[in-house]
Amino acid sequence: MGKPKAADTINGYKVVQYRYATPPAAVAKVGAGKRKRQDERPAVAAVRYLYCKMHGANKKKKDTPEKGKGKKEADPKKTLFVLNPPMGSPLALASLLGEVGEVVDIQMKKLEQPGIPASQWPLAGYVEFRKAAAVRAILDRDSQKTLELALPDSAAFGVKRWQAQYEAARPAPDVLQERVDTDLAAFDDVVQREKAQRLAAHGSVDEDGWIQIAQGGKIDPGTGVKAKKKQKDKELQNFYRFQLKAAKQEQVAAMRRKFDLDKLKIKEMRSARKFRPA
Repeated sequence: MGKPKAADTINGYKVVQYRYATPPAAVAKVGAGKRKRQDERPAVAAVRYLYCKMHGANKKKKDTPEKGKGKKEADPKKTLFVLNPPMGSPLALASLLGEVGEVVDIQMKKLEQPGIPASQWPLAGYVEFRKAAAVRAILDRDSQKTLELALPDSAAFGVKRWQAQYEAARPAPDVLQERVDTDLAAFDDVVQREKAQRLAAHGSVDEDGWIQIAQGGKIDPGTGVKAKKKQKDKELQNFYRFQLKAAKQEQVAAMRRKFDLDKLKIKEMRSARKFRPA
């Protein structure tokens, strides 16, 4: 959404202004009297905006976060649907809206946008208050009034925050290699355990009466399992046309070889005869 000017609502969302309160360390640096470069000044005075709507007004079921087992469904009248949460943090959102009313629970969820990469999906928060009056107080709040969010001295934002996110997503080669080795070792352990389980069940009978056979395993003769027939025996003989043709050609070749051998034997017998009639 674009930057609002004087409108209290945009597309049905209540606009709530807020800004980050300047940490004491940042005040000391700026107040030293020295001129700072633009990228070294803490960008804490900029006004930011929340876009809020009562959760009951958003009737899209797919946008409703899933509750854990054993938890009751949140009361729509006590739940606020918030876009553009500060720093994408539920703790920061709870601290910011805690000025209006007591926050009971916060759930964060990315809203799926067709045609847009998942990393760029907008983040939304579902804020559940103790009382429904807190939701009404935010929706009826004067948009010109600004909430303040206190940040610790170590909080990074602006260019420094982007740089920290960039470096965290691209670890050093030795750190990346360690992660890869750890993941591969864990994968090998899973494979070995599964193989051990298959071999342990090898030859056993399941509940349906089937004998389980592990890949690469051997069966004892006493298990009653018949040996597999050879693949050659399973093939149909003289069934296809090319099989018949090949069989005839082999038969003719065998007859010719036998005929040549018989001729050779007859010739040897004639040459070995001692009595020759005049």
